[in-house]
Amino acid sequence: MMISQADFTVTERRRGTLHRHIKFLVTGFIGCLIASNPTFAHNAMEDSKTDCATTKVALPEYMKSWPNPLPSAFAQKNDDLGKNFIPIGKTVKGDLYSKGSVQFVDRPEEPGGSISYAGMLPFKIEKEGTYRVIIGEHAWIEIVQNHQFIKSSHHQRGPACVNVGKMVDFPLKAGNYVLELSASGKQVMKVLIVPVP
Repeated sequence: MMISQADFTVTERRRGTLHRHIKFLVTGFIGCLIASNPTFAHNAMEDSKTDCATTKVALPEYMKSWPNPLPSAFAQKNDDLGKNFIPIGKTVKGDLYSKGSVQFVDRPEEPGGSISYAGMLPFKIEKEGTYRVIIGEHAWIEIVQNHQFIKSSHHQRGPACVNVGKMVDFPLKAGNYVLELSASGKQVMKVLIVPVP
């Protein structure tokens, strides 16, 4: 089958038009995202300006323990939950388990795929307030008390050039809770729970 020069030119014009339409749609989407979420724009600009290889990171006071975590064992099933209450205000680090081997107190909304890691940590709140859960890798966070999931109140990114996967705030009353982590792509996990400053 022979393609004429005219057919080739028309095809190229159509392809160019399609590319311009796609570029317009992508640009418009990003513009809407930035307009509706100024924090997104700010973080994007900050990331582009930050050279982590030469930046000396100044951690906020509540994260001073982040570089030196205490060893901790994640719970794999309910029977393990009473053994290792993690301290509030101190970073801990331990190994998660393959997702299929974890018996959650209550199944999280995002349990993770077949090749993912999960685990649980019990903790105790002495004083009612808002508490921040900081984890070192991307994972799904749930806090459970008496088979009720606690609704988060705020999500945010960690400080620039610090290995933080997620920071989530929860309003908590005094009492015992279980932190459930799931859908993690990494087995080793750092965790810090602190009162929101």
